[in-house]
Amino acid sequence: MNPTHQAAALLTASNPFARGYDNLHIERLLLITYEDDCPPCFRPVHDAQTHLPDDELQLFPCLCNDDFAVISEGHSIPDNLDERCQSSGLARQVIYA
Repeated sequence: MNPTHQAAALLTASNPFARGYDNLHIERLLLITYEDDCPPCFRPVHDAQTHLPDDELQLFPCLCNDDFAVISEGHSIPDNLDERCQSSGLARQVIYA
C-alpha cells in the first residue's frame, strides 16, 4: 500500500467525523437510585434546573419520570412538574455521557 494512501486511511479511520458521526454531543445525566432496590436509571435534569451546578444536584432527593428528573429538596417545583413525576429517588451522581 502506498504510504501516503495508508496515512490518509489511518487518519480517516481515527477521525469519527470523517466516518459520518457529525451529531456527537454530551448529555448531563443524573444516576438515580430507589429505596426499593430497583435498578438505577439515568435521567437528564429538567430544563428548569439545568442552571444548577453539579454539587446542588448530586446526593439530593429527586422526582423523576421517563423523560427527566427534578431535584426536590431546597427548590420549589411547579405543580405541573410535580404531577408529571411518578417516581422519587436519590440523585447519586452527575454523569456526562
